[in-house]
Amino acid sequence: MATAKTAARGRKTKTPEAGQSKTAEKVSVGQESPGDERKFVEYPGVLGTMKSEQGDFYRVRGWAPTEKESLREAGGLKGTLEINNPDTGQRQKYPMELRPREHQGQHYFSAKVDRGPEQNPILVRLVGVDGPNGRFGAVRLAEMEQRGDRMQFQDVKGQGGILRMNEAMTQKVLDKDGNLYEPERIQEVLGVSAAALAPSQHREAIQEMLERQDALEQQVDKHPDIATEPDRGQETDRSMPEIEPEVEEEEDLGLGR
Repeated sequence: MATAKTAARGRKTKTPEAGQSKTAEKVSVGQESPGDERKFVEYPGVLGTMKSEQGDFYRVRGWAPTEKESLREAGGLKGTLEINNPDTGQRQKYPMELRPREHQGQHYFSAKVDRGPEQNPILVRLVGVDGPNGRFGAVRLAEMEQRGDRMQFQDVKGQGGILRMNEAMTQKVLDKDGNLYEPERIQEVLGVSAAALAPSQHREAIQEMLERQDALEQQVDKHPDIATEPDRGQETDRSMPEIEPEVEEEEDLGLGR
């Protein structure tokens, strides 16, 4: 597998390719009484949150499969799609498998989320986007509707959608010098570095770590006898906590495909 140094070049995505579906499940959100105290443990992962033009929040989360899962061998990510309507308090949560795809030379992760017979499926994609400050990861969503013999895609538009590592994963990347499954796979498929995935307050530290890695790799190229096998540490395949949606305000992507 390539190191975090490896980068794909100049890829943009247009026509989506449906990923494999998983059985959907709905989750109802209960009301907390004033005396309830709920403590969440943040497990490492990547996430992107979007607020649609209709006011719904969409949160995509991803983390590493276990070593024994076939999805790991395929280079994919486990994840969930959550849809939250703040007006009604209704929240829907669906498991998914994000698999690496290629369409007309463009690479991305995708999953088709089946929401049951009464709602159209949603295509979830993680893509790489070339911005004015470099390449970054983004979430793209589209509602799928079968019309005759053709599948139609209606983009979910709104604000947000930038893909970021959460705090737990950021700290783990720093502890392990970037040798983690998730950022490596995103680097390889999307061409997005760990620094671009990091929250803004940690971006400089991640970039310095990557530069140290580059310098070490150059030394290894000159002196192969000092090469060592990277320690990937613990896997991050545990479910992520339930937390309120937040929209990334750093950039409004428009959320078109």
